[in-house]
Amino acid sequence: MAKTRVLMVSANPANTGRLMLDEEVRSIEKSLQASDHGDSIELIAKWAARPQDLLEHLNRFRPHVVHFSGHGSEADEIILTNEAGNAQPVGKAAMAALFKALKDDISVVVLNACFSRSQADAITEYVDCAIGMSQAIGDGAAITFAGSFYSALGFGRTVGEAFEQGVLALMLEGIPEENTPRLLCRSGVDANKLQLLPMGTRDMRVTAALPPADKPRTALVVEDDGSIQALLAALLQREGFNVLRAGTNKQAADLLASSKVDLVLLDMELPDGDGLDFAREIRRTQELAIIFLTQRSGSADKIAGFEVGGDDYITKPFDPEELLARIASVMRRTVGQRVK
Repeated sequence: MAKTRVLMVSANPANTGRLMLDEEVRSIEKSLQASDHGDSIELIAKWAARPQDLLEHLNRFRPHVVHFSGHGSEADEIILTNEAGNAQPVGKAAMAALFKALKDDISVVVLNACFSRSQADAITEYVDCAIGMSQAIGDGAAITFAGSFYSALGFGRTVGEAFEQGVLALMLEGIPEENTPRLLCRSGVDANKLQLLPMGTRDMRVTAALPPADKPRTALVVEDDGSIQALLAALLQREGFNVLRAGTNKQAADLLASSKVDLVLLDMELPDGDGLDFAREIRRTQELAIIFLTQRSGSADKIAGFEVGGDDYITKPFDPEELLARIASVMRRTVGQRVK
């Protein structure tokens, strides 16, 4: 079966700051190897790219994804390498012209370089989607975003979903650069419907593993960190849940009293009390699934969580794919027992 080809070109000229490009490649390779369908994605890495190399590589490999890793400038340039090994800026007009002439099978271009958003915008005149950076981006953020983006693609996610997971990874790792990556699309293209894996290898969504229900299930997210709360809500909504959100035990109790809830994602450390006590109260009156999602990682905390009636216990930072798989597992176990 044909593979999805990702051409990764990188450049770190001698007269520019040192970048951890090898770590970025390693992160992408590791992420693909750990994914369900990583073997359906071929990563082709080319180093010290010169302008002429771009033409040669695009002609030779006919990639579906082109990933550039290196420096960018505030003058809307990406920085390649010249014959002397020093910086060779390439402007956005030249990059747009390149993809106009050699777009072939290319669906996505990732410019993992500082100040590359305008380049990405110009490129989307000719390719479906492009990712660029709205400002300077650090090595750690670039590596984390790329690893999570390709991991999601390897699990069969769409380009839009993979982008969201790349941004989510930055937030979960506490890297304050989640607003730097930008996803741009050609007119009429929906990134959330754009699949890159060959037909027949695409992963089933986690919702396919959930037991059937007569109506959409409702999840209550009890989390006082607004950014994590929003991200959890987005993940659950994408998997078919109606989502209620609370930042305190009192808000959560009020929602439980007025709504039919099937699943609670519960932080242990809330402004008005301990999540363990709240879980205990839930178990006295409600039969629903409870998953603790907390920074507390000690064995005593985990045991306490299960003793008060928790169905699962996940520590932060968490992997979105693992979280969704655990939710599916808990919901399967509780059907006919707690979930009515």
